Amino acid sequence: MDLNRVEALTSYENEASIASLIKFGFREEGILKGHYYVDGLAEDSVMYALLKSEFEQR
Repeated sequence: MDLNRVEALTSYENEASIASLIKFGFREEGILKGHYYVDGLAEDSVMYALLKSEFEQR
């Protein structure tokens, strides 16, 4: 697909997803406050990203 950047959003509580992202070289970039709702409560998302150049260096 010739992408330059891949982003992933997950909850801080989703330890399995975070471990997988880190394993593949993704880096945490920031927090999206109140990004989604669970049972009527606003939850934060954490954003991870991987650039093509970072992937190629691995």
